[in-house]
Amino acid sequence: MKFEAAGIVASYLGAQHYLVTKLGELQVPSRFAAAIPLAMQTDSVTDEFVGLVNAAINLLDVTYGRSSPHPPICDPDLWEHIEELVRIEAWSKIPAAVATFVEDWFRKRGGDPRHESGAKLVGGDLFKRVLRDYPLGGQESERAGWRFLGMGLAQAIGNLHRHNIENREDAEQLAWGVIGLGSLLLGELRLALAARSDG
Repeated sequence: MKFEAAGIVASYLGAQHYLVTKLGELQVPSRFAAAIPLAMQTDSVTDEFVGLVNAAINLLDVTYGRSSPHPPICDPDLWEHIEELVRIEAWSKIPAAVATFVEDWFRKRGGDPRHESGAKLVGGDLFKRVLRDYPLGGQESERAGWRFLGMGLAQAIGNLHRHNIENREDAEQLAWGVIGLGSLLLGELRLALAARSDG
């Protein structure tokens, strides 16, 4: 039994959209289909279905201008920076824009750290310094993990997408993933900065 939502979402986003494809591939387990209403199902297929439908709703809200200024899926400052790119579906430009914004935001909130020579820190070196001065996580292994996430955004995502135009079939999916990573890093540093100022 296939979810009918795929047809509804396709009427707005087009039959080739990856959310439509994913919804079309989902199957309701037969043991649930006859006995339990969809609203009461709690298995992983239903969780995935709900996630895909929510993603489609958020995307439609952004596309047709019905969204709030700060969608719950994105840091509000980051959203302000990339909203127009999302609106025009410039997916291949978003990873570079996110990496640049997050790096700049970390630099400013981290006190504009510098090399011994006086040159400004960039990329992985910047995240290493800022997340050393403002550690995220309670244990050293967690702190190292956050540093690696920041360095990964700068080096794996930023370096590639700031110097190349990537024409990928999954450009939209990649863009939303990078938005999520950027939002996560911004949110965690916000908490660390707030905790320090309260203390």
